[in-house]
Amino acid sequence: MHLSSSRMKERYTQARGGNEDLGGTQMGKINSHNCNLNIWYFLPDEVWNKVSNIYESMPGWIGYKNGIPCWFGMEDDEIYIQASVEPSGLSFNGQMNNSDWNSWIEKFKFEATIVLGFDVGEPEDGFN
Repeated sequence: MHLSSSRMKERYTQARGGNEDLGGTQMGKINSHNCNLNIWYFLPDEVWNKVSNIYESMPGWIGYKNGIPCWFGMEDDEIYIQASVEPSGLSFNGQMNNSDWNSWIEKFKFEATIVLGFDVGEPEDGFN
C-alpha cells in the first residue's frame, strides 16, 4: 500500500511533534541523506531480529515495502527513509530536512547501541 502525499506528510508531522514546517525555510529544506552504520551483514540472526524490532519502534515506521524497511514514505515520495544491508554495513538513505534527519538517525544509533550492546555508529567515524 502506497501512502498518499497528504497521509505521508501527516505521519511526518506527527513524528515531528506536530510541527508542520516541511519546507520553505533553510532549516526545513528537503535534502537527500545517506548513512552507513557498523551493523554488519554477517552478524547472527539474533542481532538482526533485534534490529527489526528497533526499525518498528522508530518514528515514521510504515513497514516493509517489497522487503525494504521504510519510514514516512517510499523513495518516490517527498519525504522518506529506507534501509538496506550492504557490505559496508546497515545503510540508510532518505530525504527530509537536515534537522529531522539528524534527530532520526541519532535516535536510531542510540536505540541500537542500547539494544545490541555495542557502540553503533559510522565506520568512517571510527566505529567498528
